[in-house]
Amino acid sequence: MNMLISLGEVELNIWEVEAIAQKIEAQWAEFDRIGRSPKHFAVGGAKESIDFEAILQNSETYQELEAIVKAKKPVFLTFQDGSAIRVIVLSCELTRSYFNGRGKAIREIVKISLAVYNG
Repeated sequence: MNMLISLGEVELNIWEVEAIAQKIEAQWAEFDRIGRSPKHFAVGGAKESIDFEAILQNSETYQELEAIVKAKKPVFLTFQDGSAIRVIVLSCELTRSYFNGRGKAIREIVKISLAVYNG
């Protein structure tokens, strides 16, 4: 298999992953001031999140992803270049479409939301 990323034990190849979005968000407390602009104070560390979509080639992959979500434990998100990030899976959403004559979905797309684990 031509692996692009793996999430724990689940490998997704280059043909399955459509997009990967990474976001870093600073946390700020805001205090209103009379007659002036609000004042901001940095609080806590930055929040990092990763979202991606993949077209699944087989139905068992979603069951494996579902098991990771239900386990509620950190896993490694590993990229093809060997870099890895420890993450927690916040959500995993499956959309089925294009059904054949027997009612089986021809296309399954999964959307996964992750947060970088800082524990």
